[in-house]
Amino acid sequence: SVPVIDLRSFFAGNGDDTVKEVQKACEQVGFFVVTGHNVDLSLVSEMWQECFAFWNRPPQNLVTQGVTGSKFVWLDWTPTIGCSLEDQKNQFQGWLLGPTTGRKGMNWSPDTVTMRRLWFQYYSQMNTLFKTLMNIFARALELPEDYFNSAIVDHGSSQRIVYYPAMPSEEGKERAGEHTDWGCLTILKQDPHIGGLQIKLEDGSWIDVPQVKDGFVINLGDLLPRWTNGKWKATPHRVILPENATGNNSRMTIPFFGLVNPSTKIECIPTCLAEGEVPKYSPIMAEEFFKDHEKFSV
Repeated sequence: SVPVIDLRSFFAGNGDDTVKEVQKACEQVGFFVVTGHNVDLSLVSEMWQECFAFWNRPPQNLVTQGVTGSKFVWLDWTPTIGCSLEDQKNQFQGWLLGPTTGRKGMNWSPDTVTMRRLWFQYYSQMNTLFKTLMNIFARALELPEDYFNSAIVDHGSSQRIVYYPAMPSEEGKERAGEHTDWGCLTILKQDPHIGGLQIKLEDGSWIDVPQVKDGFVINLGDLLPRWTNGKWKATPHRVILPENATGNNSRMTIPFFGLVNPSTKIECIPTCLAEGEVPKYSPIMAEEFFKDHEKFSV
């Protein structure tokens, strides 16, 4: 099952048990849910409501069915590396709506001042949670807590809202196919009303990721198995139409894709290499990995 981990003891300075729980989840599941994360819950609620309304306002409501044959559509923002978040708040760079062809998108942006304000407030809090989780990861790997800090300066992590338009009720129908994420970790705000996120077990069966009130789903991307010599997992997952999805079953989620800066060298962490073992993966620069990540996916 996917564990639920409360971070309050870590923030209180008594984080050893939390670190152990996270270590176990990363080794055995590759997914976990965090609560007690210090993210402003009123901001989360405002962000979700404003972004859900975005998909139901023109002109973007006219393209949700017609961008491609995709069963979902997204608005994505990727920051400019080396430019402060404050300087980018009123710019129109980095925004894409898609998918148009493959993973590509078209130039777009939030359509209200409120949505733009909430977007950057939310991104800032996700960035803080990302850094906290990387500190926990470092301790779980028996490293200094600040081990990953240099890797997540100018990291270029993207934030996205993903909308799944309503579809005929057909239990188990796939809304997003099996995949892994290719970054470092993903922080996901689930739809509070409609579930459907599942992870694939080693025996090929699928289990639901629980919907936990006020929680965030965390999953490892393909960089972590490379960094940990396969010790930690990037688990395949998908989205289906769940059994209880009756009536208007449209769904929206907000993922934050945590990356490292392109100049980071991804090579086996010393604590992940037992005596006599050799690294399973050749060292690679993050920039090279990002350019052709499907080739290096584990």
